Amino acid sequence: MVHIESLLYTGHISGTINLWDLDTMQMIRSVKAHQADVLSLSGIGGFAFSGSARGVLKKWDLRYPSLISYTEESRGFECVNQWQAHNGIVLSSTIGGSRLITGGNDCFVSIWDISACIPSEPKEESGISTQI
Repeated sequence: MVHIESLLYTGHISGTINLWDLDTMQMIRSVKAHQADVLSLSGIGGFAFSGSARGVLKKWDLRYPSLISYTEESRGFECVNQWQAHNGIVLSSTIGGSRLITGGNDCFVSIWDISACIPSEPKEESGISTQI
C-alpha cells in the first residue's frame, strides 16, 4: 500500500493497482499494472513503484491536476518505466532517502537510485533589503 495525501494505492493478486479516495472512501480507479500479482508498492513525491511476482518493477507517474477534474482520460497513474529487478518474486520494497530498496525470493536485495523522483526543497532567496 502507498498513502499519498488523501489517496491510497493498493496492489492486488490480479495484477491490478486500485486507487482509493480516502475522503469519500470510494475506489476511483483500477489499473491493470502487471501480468502477475502486485506484491509491493512504495511511493515518494509524485511517483510510485510497484513490484510483481514475475520480478518486474514499474515506475508510475501519479501526478494529475486534481481529483475534481479527474477523468479516466486525464494524465496520471502512467507507467513511465519498467525493468526486471529480480529473478523471481519481488517480495518487498521501501524507500530510504534517494534509494528504492527491493527484496526478492532470488536471495538478493537490490538498491536503485531514485533521486530524480524526489521533489527538491524550494530554495529561499537571500539578500539584503533596506528602507529608502
